[in-house]
This record gives sequence, structure tokens and C-alpha cells, in this order.
Amino acid sequence: MDLDLLEERYQQLTVELHPDFYANASKRQQQQSELASTVLNRAYNTLRNPVARANDLLPRLAQGAALDERQLPSGFLMEMFGLQESLDELLESGIPEEIAQTRTDLTERHATLISGLALHFAEAEATAPPSTLQTLQTDLNAERYLHRLLERFPV
Repeated sequence: MDLDLLEERYQQLTVELHPDFYANASKRQQQQSELASTVLNRAYNTLRNPVARANDLLPRLAQGAALDERQLPSGFLMEMFGLQESLDELLESGIPEEIAQTRTDLTERHATLISGLALHFAEAEATAPPSTLQTLQTDLNAERYLHRLLERFPV
């Protein structure tokens, strides 16, 4: 997905649909403008976020194909159980440098997973083979898991 093109088109449509430009229009046109702006903003936010985009569009691409919605990458769950235990101990210890380094490592892994999501999604959009769709579903599952781990860190 070309994010620059998305941004450009979003800005154009925002100007065309913004409720401020319909202040002197009929009530019906004002309501339609507000609704269109809401839909535009929701679509834009979904499309620019790879995780939201994949969550929204994967069911449409799958078209009823049976995907395992619980599948995780091989060995991922055992690794995450170990990481959770380590994280519990680390957060309890309160050592700022180690906490910061672990958070950085998890954030990088999360970013790599999201980059992979974008690549798998592009392939799925082009051909939509079941194996690619399952890989995308599996990556989404792993992303949710990593996201929940990252939420455990103090801000």
C-alpha cells in the first residue's frame, strides 16, 4: 500500500467532505457530510495501520476459507511463556536499564512482525492463496500476543 498516496487522497477528501464546508447547507447535507467524514476517518485510520487493515480485510479475502484463528508460529507460545516469566521477574526487580532493554527488544520484534504482516498482506491481496491467508492470520495472532506483553511495561 502506498501510504503517501493514501495520505494525499485522504487530505483531498477531507477538504471535500468536511462539515465546516456545509455550514450553510441543508440539515440533510450537513448530516451526510458528518457521516461521510466519520466513515472517511475510520477508513483512513484502518488502512494506514497494518494490523487494523489486516484484521479488517482478512475475513473478506478469506471468503469463508477455514483459517485457524488460534494458530501461532512454531515455538512461539513456549518462547512467550518463558518471556512472560522473565518479564514478571524483571518488572518485579525494578532495574530500569534491563526493563528498558527488554522493552526495546520486544518493540523491535513487534515492529518486525508488523513489517512482515504488510508483506504477507500484499501477497494475499494479489493472489489470496489459503496458505498466505493462514500465515497472515498466524502473524496477527502473534502480533496480539506481543502487543499484550508490551502493554505490561510501565510508561
